Amino acid sequence: MELRLTNVEALWPRIDRPYKYDQASARFQPADKTDRDASYEMTLIVTEEQAKELAGKMREVFNSSEKTKGKQWIVEKKDPETGLKQQTVVKALEDLFEKDESCYRVKTSIKTYGDPMTKPRQFMQDGSPAAEDFQLTTGSIIHTMLRIDAWQYGDKVGIGLRPRGVMVVRLEDRKEPENSGSGSMFGDLVQNDSPFADMTPSAAPSAPPAAPKPAEAVNPFGLPDVPADKQEKASNDFDDEIPF
Repeated sequence: MELRLTNVEALWPRIDRPYKYDQASARFQPADKTDRDASYEMTLIVTEEQAKELAGKMREVFNSSEKTKGKQWIVEKKDPETGLKQQTVVKALEDLFEKDESCYRVKTSIKTYGDPMTKPRQFMQDGSPAAEDFQLTTGSIIHTMLRIDAWQYGDKVGIGLRPRGVMVVRLEDRKEPENSGSGSMFGDLVQNDSPFADMTPSAAPSAPPAAPKPAEAVNPFGLPDVPADKQEKASNDFDDEIPF
């Protein structure tokens, strides 16, 4: 199933090329497009209404997929007091997404699967394809198309959110760390909003999802280069409260 979210904020996007976390340098490092351990990742800041719609679609996929239906939906969450991870049955939005004041943070990720075609497609404000090396910046406002996948690994199951494409609405200027000049003794420790910043790696799923279907040469945002009869539309038939 696919869902299109409009006018959301991009946080720590790393979709210009695949990256993987390197323990030795404590950084996300660029990787080859066919590196099976690398992935494209991006966190989205969405409204509560968007979070509810997305959670409802995720539940719909969980209840209908042969991999997950009839099973218990369990996720790992970090206890804010102890810092330890604990298993939690999904019952509320906060079990799926991190609440950020009146909004929610949604983590999306897709591995390369050794296939160079898994890279999310990027489009500029006028609908034209972005340059191959275009780097989306933190704070940018975008439209995004997500694929919602059910996965199973052994006795564990879950739902993955895979970024399929983005379209820039407003591109935020790249912010450089204030004290990262050559004269700074601790410049490498300053937090940076760029996709190459030092940051703690986001929690990976406890098991890998099923390999994706081959990428389709279809503009996911219904831009002019796509015939009208092939334009994709976000499903709107599940607008009620989350069925938890």
